Amino acid sequence: VLCWTITVDKPLHVVDGDTFDVQAEIWLDGLARQERIRVLNIDTPERGQPGFDAATAFTSSWLAKGAFLITTCFRDRGGRALGIVYRDGDILADKLKEAGHQKK
Repeated sequence: VLCWTITVDKPLHVVDGDTFDVQAEIWLDGLARQERIRVLNIDTPERGQPGFDAATAFTSSWLAKGAFLITTCFRDRGGRALGIVYRDGDILADKLKEAGHQKK
């Protein structure tokens, strides 16, 4: 299992409330590449579902507040890195839940 933690200044693109893209330099090979991150422990509304825009805007705003960390050890079937996203003791998944953005 390859686990890694990186610090990211800003995302490249926010797909939805629980998925975004970053430019990452993975220590194993030292190459910078785009990674799609799926936030662990939260499931937000998908495109076309009620709450999609609000959850996506929340995540965009949270990520834009400054550098954040991503810790991941796993990938899903689609190749996305499944990660815990956090900054200064705040975990993005928890903040999304507190704000009511968890899929019903």
